[in-house]
Amino acid sequence: MKPDAGLEHFVASFAANEAVLAESSPAWLAPLRRDAIEKFASLGFPTRKNEAWKYTNVGAIAKAAFDPSPTANGAVSSGDVRALLADRAQECTLVFIDGRFDRELSTPAAQSSGLVVGSLSDALAESPTELRPLLEAPDSLQRPFTALNGAFQRDGAYVRVTRGVQWEQPIQLIFVATPEAAGRISNPRNLISIDAGASAAVMLHYASLCDASYSTNAVTQVRVGVDAELDLVTIQSESDSAYHLSSVDVMQDRDSRFRSHWVSLGGALARNEVHARLDAPGTDCALNGLFVAGGEQHVDSQTTIDHASPHGTSRELYKGILDGRSRGVFNGAILVRPGAQKTSAQQSNPNLLTSNAAHIDTKPTLEIRANDVKCSHGATIGRLDDDSLFYLRSRGVDLQRARKMLTVAFASEIAQGIPQESLRAQVEKLVAEKLERNEVQPEAA
Repeated sequence: MKPDAGLEHFVASFAANEAVLAESSPAWLAPLRRDAIEKFASLGFPTRKNEAWKYTNVGAIAKAAFDPSPTANGAVSSGDVRALLADRAQECTLVFIDGRFDRELSTPAAQSSGLVVGSLSDALAESPTELRPLLEAPDSLQRPFTALNGAFQRDGAYVRVTRGVQWEQPIQLIFVATPEAAGRISNPRNLISIDAGASAAVMLHYASLCDASYSTNAVTQVRVGVDAELDLVTIQSESDSAYHLSSVDVMQDRDSRFRSHWVSLGGALARNEVHARLDAPGTDCALNGLFVAGGEQHVDSQTTIDHASPHGTSRELYKGILDGRSRGVFNGAILVRPGAQKTSAQQSNPNLLTSNAAHIDTKPTLEIRANDVKCSHGATIGRLDDDSLFYLRSRGVDLQRARKMLTVAFASEIAQGIPQESLRAQVEKLVAEKLERNEVQPEAA
């Protein structure tokens, strides 16, 4: 395939499907979609000449020419959903099949309880003026896959916790790819808004029942209001034949608290971006992440914490465990703008290589334009500690078992940081299964 053929494929697909996309959407969304496809056409697929994509090659996605056309959902049973949720479905669980909302498999909470939750397509039909400012918000970042999502966005989740409501039960949003997803790309768009004084925990889980090649290209917009609080748990456990691209954009208001817990386990190529803007004084942001890869997997983590106001606090801990011939990328940026005095920011990226052939490229960065701040960052790349291995073996633990115990211990810090027991248990189960699949073996001499 010619280098530009993939680009032309998506532009032509948009032209062929524009009328279908517009059928169930408000009129003001059509020009936004057209602007998005034009931006995508202008940017093109990113290459390694772009610093943010220096270590990640998306040529396979361009060549695959995935079909973005609207399609019917594949078949998923309630048993499938329970298994994916480790039998821990909550009172409020929304299920999306191949990018489209499935009402029968979902159990939304009562709308009168201070929680508004449902599909984006339904919300656009029922409350378009409420959603318009969110979808019209300009994207100042030059992100081709975000633009592609904007062009083909049709469904996703809409969550709003109204002013002062303390929602106790986790809100679970699960996106399942079925065999019908083979050769296709879905573009879910999620909107999460936590009003002033409210709090909630939301889980995004991208899972797969499809062994063939397909792509998920997700965008999630988060707004955390004055003195509001959100825990966002993201689990990516797609098949090892899938391509997963996602972006989470966070805007925080005064005295708000946002905690992201991100876990990446699946995908032939997986890239996750988190952009958090601390837009008012007193904000608190924590980004925690764990990526576990094996075989030939490639996982790319890009984070930006933008301290745009004074008296902001951020903490970031991203851990990587790489086995086989896998490759990891971490690019974490902390920006402290002029006037953002009294900022406190900490960033750490420790990585564990359990194979001689695994590789990690890590680049934590600080850009400080204020003079009264406390900021630190760092990254480490290492292998299992010989002294710890010796200690375990001296107490009768065989080498393979000792290595697995230390690897699980390294990973557990991220899961333990999730306050909600049901979500923490799901993460622990999936991480344990992934580590078991990696089949950590003693390294060759």
